Amino acid sequence: MQLQLLRVSVTGVWATWLDYFRKGVTKQSMDSLSRTRRLREMQDRYRDLLQTRRESANALRLVDELFAMPYMTAPRASKLLNVSNAGARRILDRLVDAGIFRFLPDE
Repeated sequence: MQLQLLRVSVTGVWATWLDYFRKGVTKQSMDSLSRTRRLREMQDRYRDLLQTRRESANALRLVDELFAMPYMTAPRASKLLNVSNAGARRILDRLVDAGIFRFLPDE
C-alpha cells in the first residue's frame, strides 16, 4: 500500500492507486456481507432451537442480545430482561443446556 501511495506522489498517476483501493474495499465489503449472513443464519438457528424447545420469550430476547453484545453476565441479563438475578441465571443455564451459551471462568 505504501508503495502505491509513493507512486502517486512521485508520478501523479492516480489510476493504479484508485484501482488498488477499489479492489480492497470490494474484498472487505464482500467479507463483511458474508460474515453478516453467517451470523444472521446462526441467530435464526438459535431462535428456531429455542422455539422447538419451547423456551420463554426472555430466552429468545437474550439470544438476540447476545448477537448485539456477545458477552453476558447474570446481572446484565437481569437488567435487560427485568427479572431477578436468579431468574436471569436460570435463563442463562437453559442457553448453556441448548449449546448456545457457555460460561467462562472468572479471571
